[in-house]
Amino acid sequence: MSIEAINHHTQAIHVLQEHFKDEEITGIEIGTAEGLLTKGLLYYLPNLKMIYAIDPYKYAPERGFEAAVNNQEWHDDRKRQAVAALAPYEGRYELLSLYSDDAVSVTPAQVDFVWIDGDHRPEQITQDIANYYPKVKVGGLFGGHDWNHAIQHVKRDLKEVVMVGVDLTWWLIKKE
Repeated sequence: MSIEAINHHTQAIHVLQEHFKDEEITGIEIGTAEGLLTKGLLYYLPNLKMIYAIDPYKYAPERGFEAAVNNQEWHDDRKRQAVAALAPYEGRYELLSLYSDDAVSVTPAQVDFVWIDGDHRPEQITQDIANYYPKVKVGGLFGGHDWNHAIQHVKRDLKEVVMVGVDLTWWLIKKE
């Protein structure tokens, strides 16, 4: 596996590598899809001891964006792809087929990073911030993809300095 192009996956990998160096870390990813980012994180970050990968894999037209794509069979196939992609990393990930609101109670109270690229509805972005920002340790990273959807919520709810990268990525270092 090689990183050839800069996109939101490679940006996330670079940001986490640079910030954490060789420090052992645990993280949460909201919006796993086929597991491409999760696989990249596990491959390029050997110091990533555990990642909780969250995706409901449910066809839900009312939720818009990827949840409204195709049909349930398509979502089931994405889950199968994620399971296959992550198989070599058994013991270092937990794939949670849950909505992020339901997964908050089964993920650790404290993690080193949270990466959000899940439900893009404004009310869910606000809820994901409320649910998952408190889980990030001081000095940890909180970020995600699709800055254009998250900007107003992040600025309003967190009032932190936010870095913006390539391909609509964003992140901040938790100060307190």
